Amino acid sequence: MLIDARGVKSGSSLNADVCLVGAGAAGITAARQLKDSGLRVIVLESGGFNPDERTQALYRGDSAGRAYQDPSLDAGRLRYFGGTTNHWIGVCRPLDPIDLEERPEIPGSGWPIRYEDLSPWYGIAAEAAELRDFSIDSSRREPDSGLPLDPAYVRSELLWQSPPTRFGALYRDELAAADDIAVYLHANVVDIWPSSRSTVEVRTLSGRSFQVTSSALVLCCGGIENARLLLSARGGQGIGGRAVGRYFMDHAHTPIGTAVVEMDAAQAATYAMSEGQATRGWLVVADSVVRDRGLLRCSVTLDDPNFWGDEDHGERVDEVQSVVGSAEGRATQLFTVFARTEPSPNPESRVVLSRERDSLGVRRPILSWQLHKRDLHSIEASVEVLAQALGAAGVGRLRVNPRYRERVTGGNHHMGTTRMGRDPATSVVDRDCLVHGTSGLYVAGSSVFPTVGYANPTLTICALAARLAEHLETTLAA
Repeated sequence: MLIDARGVKSGSSLNADVCLVGAGAAGITAARQLKDSGLRVIVLESGGFNPDERTQALYRGDSAGRAYQDPSLDAGRLRYFGGTTNHWIGVCRPLDPIDLEERPEIPGSGWPIRYEDLSPWYGIAAEAAELRDFSIDSSRREPDSGLPLDPAYVRSELLWQSPPTRFGALYRDELAAADDIAVYLHANVVDIWPSSRSTVEVRTLSGRSFQVTSSALVLCCGGIENARLLLSARGGQGIGGRAVGRYFMDHAHTPIGTAVVEMDAAQAATYAMSEGQATRGWLVVADSVVRDRGLLRCSVTLDDPNFWGDEDHGERVDEVQSVVGSAEGRATQLFTVFARTEPSPNPESRVVLSRERDSLGVRRPILSWQLHKRDLHSIEASVEVLAQALGAAGVGRLRVNPRYRERVTGGNHHMGTTRMGRDPATSVVDRDCLVHGTSGLYVAGSSVFPTVGYANPTLTICALAARLAEHLETTLAA
């Protein structure tokens, strides 16, 4: 059922088995998994069904580190039913086994769960995101019409494209019809008091306030807001230890240069970004090279030369035809080479609280996004491997724009601030997403990622949320 929290009597106390804070990809996926479980579920969503300036303003904060894509911290996130899925572009890919491994050359890397603990949940995640032709096995298989590059150095792999699914619009009626799920709209959590049955204080912008108490409380609010809520909890004392807010990560995005590549029509279609397509190819450095050279993982797409704006392309394609000869049925094309690199875990890249408070009295966040020199080195080294692979295969040449570092920005993939791990000194939640030292406080979403690979996070967010929902059902039933 759907309930407007602005109509709840102030001072009321509500009870549930599970309380989910936030109705974005994580919260909606978890709620759908818990439907018909026999558990009473309350979902608290800050917004309504449409954007609202006053609600959106609750997301505002400051950027104090490296120049970020969204310095006010609110444009990249949407605070209404469906969350940021209301404007995502739908790029999906699961993590790979190497992404969960501890790599000695990458300090802080590794998950406390195995790939086999996560991979079964990608099917549910793919269904939620409406992916066509998805299978976990095909994520590691090269597309049929890939470039003939040596897979010992560079592989072609698949991205899946969600329509993109607007979770709020698509799953609204399903949750409204669920007798065991109550979705409260315009309900803002402003404080958390954890115990064997945790309590949250809820306020509306219209001035109402009430409490919700539950056996399992799950924060599903994103990589900045989950940390902000934990730092603000217990009247400002905080919950979760000294790692809360640290290790903020985002994929470093940059149009690194241009490539001239010879390919036939089928290959061109494989790597093209076209409306309505189910999959798209991208190029990645082989795992063995990543391990041997101590690199972070990096993916490259071959994009339209004008897609990322005014670019210094150097020579025009007709001036470099002699560099790559065109065979019959094949054409030489010019591309912008767009790189996305996995960030290294960095405890100094973090979210902290400002002295400034929002209209509900909660301290606003300050983001200090930091990139390690290893991150930029990995982009350069990975693109060098790609350039050598194109040349060795005789199908292309790549030119790096020396000014690419000026264009490095984040992708609004907010990750890592409540990371999963075994040690409470360097992590916030355990393998089941339970906050260390608590009995019923959980965190869902990309904030729990310890390392992130190069894949966009939404598919893994949904997979982890589905996994957590089963854990809650089993635990609470017991």
